[in-house]
Amino acid sequence: MQTRPSYAESTGKAIDACVRHLAIEALHEAIDLLEPRREVMDRLVEALITEETLSSSRFYELAGLNQPQQAENQLKNNERNKPALAEKPAAT
Repeated sequence: MQTRPSYAESTGKAIDACVRHLAIEALHEAIDLLEPRREVMDRLVEALITEETLSSSRFYELAGLNQPQQAENQLKNNERNKPALAEKPAAT
């Protein structure tokens, strides 16, 4: 048994149109994010086909990314190597 929605058919059509628009927008956004990374994704796919699983370090290596700990250490090193800012003289 099918129940009727508690809103008008025109409202249902408007909802469907909005959902369709959101889905198409999300699809375009996903394509825009993934297209420039195609080479990396292909490299990861090939490695997964060959190796079946990837360790996180292997994933980061293939993706050309710093591992989180390495990135954190790099930020700390950069902070340590920054010249200290001179303190402002006290206002008189």
